[in-house]
Parts: sequence; C-alpha cells; structure tokens
Amino acid sequence: MNLLKHTFFVTDTETTGLDPVEHRAVEVAGVLVVNGQITMAMTTYLNPGRPIPAVASGVHGLVDADVQDAPTLDETIPFLRGFAFDADAIVAHNAPFDRSILPGMIEKPWLDTLRLARRLYPGFASHQNQALRYELGLRCPEADGMPAHRALADAYVTARLLVHMLVEAEEAGMPGTVPELIDAIEAPMLLTTCGFGKHRGTPWAEVPKDYLQWMTKGMPDMDDDLRFTVRHVLANHYKSGQ
Repeated sequence: MNLLKHTFFVTDTETTGLDPVEHRAVEVAGVLVVNGQITMAMTTYLNPGRPIPAVASGVHGLVDADVQDAPTLDETIPFLRGFAFDADAIVAHNAPFDRSILPGMIEKPWLDTLRLARRLYPGFASHQNQALRYELGLRCPEADGMPAHRALADAYVTARLLVHMLVEAEEAGMPGTVPELIDAIEAPMLLTTCGFGKHRGTPWAEVPKDYLQWMTKGMPDMDDDLRFTVRHVLANHYKSGQ
C-alpha cells in the first residue's frame, strides 16, 4: 500500500473554545504513524494565558488548576516541530481548526481525516472520530480506558482511523500519493443529506426548493461543501420554472 509507506504526525488539541482568534489550546497530543504503525506518542497540558470557560471544561474536563503550571504553546511548539520533522504530512480530524490553533507548526501538508471520512462514508450518520471508531468497528487499544475529548485519546483514535481509511482509499481508487490525496479530498464534495434544521436527515434532492433558495440568501457563511451541494441540487433537481 503506497499510502501507508509514509510517516504521519497525527495531532489533536483541546481548547478554551472554537474561535481560533479568541481561544487557545489547553492540551495538545501527537502520535507518530510510520508505515501504518503507531510508533511514538506525546501529550502535554498548555497554559492558555486566560481562564477556561465552563462550557469548554464541560467538553474536555480540564479546569484552570490543571494547566496553571503547564508550558505555553510558544514554549511547546519547538518540541512539536521536532516531533513532526520527519513526517510527510500532519494529520488531524477537522485539520483546519487544529492548524489554526497551532500557529508556528512546521511547514508540512495537512491531511484532514474528517474530509477523507466524508468522501469514503457519505452515508454515515456522524463523521466525528469517536463515532467513526465504533461505526467501523476499529480496535484502538491505546485509547482504551481514556476519556473521549482528551487530546491523546482522540489522537490515538484519529491515527487508527487514518491507517484504516488509507487502505480503503487505495481500494477505492483514490490518488496514490499523499499530496494528490489531499488535493482530492479538499475539493468541494456533494453532501448526501441535510444536516440541520427541520429537514435534518432528508436527502438533499427532497429538500424543498424554497428552503434551498432561502439558504443561498440567508446563510452567507455556508461552508464550501454545503454551498456546492445546494447549488448542485438547485441546478440539477429544480430546473428553471419547476
């Protein structure tokens, strides 16, 4: 398997919130995958330099006292860069977010396992990494006993997902080099069902035309996949005058 004959640095972060401009990492983990095998792992708390909101603590369970004596991200980045130095790509589940939370990382291609999962399993109800772990029946003994929504546990799960999906990507005829695969999964993709609102779970071709038209005007912040899907459905299922 050509895609497995590479080195990947799989990372995950826990943060004070979801806005990379306003929020900061409170924990980071990295797992090194070499030739399809997990070889090394690291994790550390990070002092974000600001209080951890209660809503964030409710997700990952970390509070101010846990991180008050931890190093800052700026102090930790050199170690992360060294850990990822030999990697052919950095991997994360929802990579754009982790990449934005980890400024200063070594310049490497980023592979998003969330987008790869959406390509390979469009019919799955959820593409969150822990949901995929159980949907696919993957064994992840490294994360057994660890709570979900902690950086190391999620990094281990993402690493196992990566190995599994790289095999399936090759079997599905997806591009055989890491840069080509990244380009392929970054292209806008058609979503199969509506994921929100009163039409949640409805195939896009069955969502009413007026609702789709409202989305194009009332949801200016749609992500690329959603915008691409809505425009495709309007153009192909609702012809002019229908």
